[in-house]
Amino acid sequence: MRVCFRARGGYTLGATTRRRNFCSPRALLGAPTGYHRRRVSSSSIPSYGATGVRFIAKGKDFYFASWRQVYILDWRDAATREGLDASVLGKRTVLGDHPDGVYVYNILDGSKGLPDAEIRAYAERKQNEDPHGVLCHLTVVRGDGFRSSTLRSMLAGLYMVSRAKYPRKVMGTLEEGAGWMETLSKGGPPWTEQLVQALYHVRRAT
Repeated sequence: MRVCFRARGGYTLGATTRRRNFCSPRALLGAPTGYHRRRVSSSSIPSYGATGVRFIAKGKDFYFASWRQVYILDWRDAATREGLDASVLGKRTVLGDHPDGVYVYNILDGSKGLPDAEIRAYAERKQNEDPHGVLCHLTVVRGDGFRSSTLRSMLAGLYMVSRAKYPRKVMGTLEEGAGWMETLSKGGPPWTEQLVQALYHVRRAT
């Protein structure tokens, strides 16, 4: 069974019990000061159906989930400390299910721009804090405008000057990102198609 909790920082975490790996309609949410619980309507819990997407955590500006060994981080606004902390905890959750390694798939909205320097430095620290089990790190910056293309160029430049023990890439569409990730996973076209479906499912989730 899957249940949901409201964590101290104000975001919702998925917690796994022994039997099943989906977020139960009988989920429990609580106040932001701990893991106290209250019942919520089943309509507030996304139904993942055949996509195989597993809810990990969500907050005001982010939604994290996994599909197989792919850890999907949908950043719906500029990153915050709260979201970055949740992202590290979520990676450990996915790695617990897939000890052979995790493919990290970030989705950014290009219209939002980069977070400020303090948050960027914090993000770098969090990324270096726990690189164990990361097989690759992909960032898709969505959008066709000048701001999106500039953000992609900036991130690509940052990746070039900072070292990592795993491949990193910046791309512009969900489909391109899935195709690049498939070259590392060796999953083949069916794997790529199913990943794209999972990505769009996460994008629609609330």
